[in-house]
Amino acid sequence: MANVTYDDRSILVDGQRIWLVSGSVQYFRIPSALWRDALLKAKRGGLNCISTCIAWNYHEVAEGRWETTGEKDIGSFIRIAADLGLYVILRPGPFIGADWDFGGLPAWLTTKAGMTYRTNSAAYMHYFDKYFRQILPPLAELQVTRGGNIILIQNENEYDQTVMPDRLSYLGFISQLFRRSGFDIPIITSNDLSSPPLPESIETVVGQGGIVPALKRLQLRQSGAPKLASELRTGSPDVWGGEHRVSPPAETARRAMEVLGCGGQFNYYVYHGGTNFGFWAGRLGNSQPAYQVTSYDLDAPIAEGGGLTEKYYLTRLVNLLALHMGQFLSDCRSPWAGSTIHDSPSVSDLCGPNGSWVIVSNNGCLDVQTA
Repeated sequence: MANVTYDDRSILVDGQRIWLVSGSVQYFRIPSALWRDALLKAKRGGLNCISTCIAWNYHEVAEGRWETTGEKDIGSFIRIAADLGLYVILRPGPFIGADWDFGGLPAWLTTKAGMTYRTNSAAYMHYFDKYFRQILPPLAELQVTRGGNIILIQNENEYDQTVMPDRLSYLGFISQLFRRSGFDIPIITSNDLSSPPLPESIETVVGQGGIVPALKRLQLRQSGAPKLASELRTGSPDVWGGEHRVSPPAETARRAMEVLGCGGQFNYYVYHGGTNFGFWAGRLGNSQPAYQVTSYDLDAPIAEGGGLTEKYYLTRLVNLLALHMGQFLSDCRSPWAGSTIHDSPSVSDLCGPNGSWVIVSNNGCLDVQTA
């Protein structure tokens, strides 16, 4: 059995450093006949890892009626990734966000007495305990420590409700259920650096702009864990009545390179979005009428229909650099804060036993030329 650990530079599998170059590809937004196609394109795009959520409401639409075969066979999806040599970051929730209906929670929970979502209320914990008991033990057999490819598992998602008095007990209970289900790989969180952090876990950061300052704060906050941007966003969801949202391909590639300059690893959110079939599209929380459209293209590197975009080819250059130089990057540390003056280039330094790296960015200012 393999042993998965970590230090301030990277994940280690049996002492060997692993540099993750990851992207989100979600099985429930892609027809199962196209799973291999999507994952193969991710592999050819320079990734060695994919991240996927588990949508509880997708597997238990009606209470007690579990569906885990066919289009809902997540185990098959993960095994296809393994066949292609891809690690998997698993996000089972119970709340996943992910722009998905009710954040992945089943609608029938609303009929239960005493229900308080995303807390340690007895009613809520009772039902997501049953969900984890059903879904997680078979997937635990697919983790790296048992010869599989699941390398990290995420606790909840963007849980930054610092005023909740039971915050840590709720998150701690989720971690306990992961361990009880057989998962012994590292647990990550993505809670916007809110305090206090969950003990015995790796914090990560998310975002599009401002990702580098967040990584620097992360380095100060948890000096003994690797720096990971668990959601390096490639775009934003479209809403009914709005225009199709796009982001410049060069900007996504530049931000990925800047993460490398901080000594960080990244996961694109999303690398291939797919489709919100049926009525599974969620509603954005920042506006009452912001109901999402059926498409979940998100201006991702792989388009909704599977086409390869300009963003795919530009990010591929960064991905291949990270993939093939990962053994050197994972031996480096970022001892300095770097330098940035207004719109001038930013300079990031990495130092390791095999040499040093200097990564220079123009900060998106086209008038500034870098070499």
